[in-house]
Amino acid sequence: MRLFTQFLVAVALALTGPAFAADPWPSRPIRLVVPLPPGGGGDMVARLVAAELSTRLGQTVVVDNKAGAGSIIGTQAVASARPDGYTLLFATDFHAINGAFGKLPYDSIKDFAPVSQLVELQIILLARPGLGVKTLPELMAAAKKEPKRIVFGSPGTSSPHFLAAKLLQQRASAELLEVPYQGTGPASVAFLGGHVDLMFSGVGAGLQLTQSGRAVALAVTGTRRDPVAPAVPTVAESGYPGYAIVSWMGVLAPAGTPVVIVNRVNAALREALEDKAVADKLAAGGFTVATGTPQAFGGLIAADIDKLRQIIQDAGAVAER
Repeated sequence: MRLFTQFLVAVALALTGPAFAADPWPSRPIRLVVPLPPGGGGDMVARLVAAELSTRLGQTVVVDNKAGAGSIIGTQAVASARPDGYTLLFATDFHAINGAFGKLPYDSIKDFAPVSQLVELQIILLARPGLGVKTLPELMAAAKKEPKRIVFGSPGTSSPHFLAAKLLQQRASAELLEVPYQGTGPASVAFLGGHVDLMFSGVGAGLQLTQSGRAVALAVTGTRRDPVAPAVPTVAESGYPGYAIVSWMGVLAPAGTPVVIVNRVNAALREALEDKAVADKLAAGGFTVATGTPQAFGGLIAADIDKLRQIIQDAGAVAER
């Protein structure tokens, strides 16, 4: 009888022990680290996503802006965080760009668990109206005729805009004169002031300039025409098949985060972005919803790093950090 009683106690402890050993996730606020300064387009997407996750997970998701070193500071903070689901990273394509340049305090692939891509954002190539070109073939013909006469305002070697320009020159066998600026803001000011001829921009901001007559849209850099700019051809269909540079945003977790938590966050994100009201808010900023599985997001990051590394090597570019 005594042995039977001990057996029953052991079974009861085995069944109830896990419930007392760990609280169900999430039992406290979640931190979404955003390696960008407040106020920009990426920060807007992050705050919208945080609010939607808060609703769907039943816990507050707090946005923690940790900008600096081209997003490396905030990313490193997540790489070294406990993999318990309470620290997530709002990642952008700078994650892949930094990984392609290398020499980081973390591994862009091994130190993170992909959760989900969120959106993609095409880049649009703009020309100043006074340049006299209306299409990308016209621009490249002029660049080949007079190498380094046409001036491109670059926001820095670690930007997708710089890499988009480099890939275009490599594919077209044409040379632009690149003038570096400290970010997209100063580059935009130079473009609007007529100091440079070309600028790559996020498609949303770029369309505002074309609609006001301050720029001519030549092409978008994605694999297909952008829904918010259907009249603007892609670089690929303008004579350079296979060309594609697309900015993206997504969520990562520290490596080792339990799969059940990764899948739950993924499901919540996909549900949120399938909401038409949420998708419309994103579209207003030039963002296209592009969710998927954790595996698909991991594949995108790895492929981007390989592709961008080749562009960087061919250009002989050095990271600005």
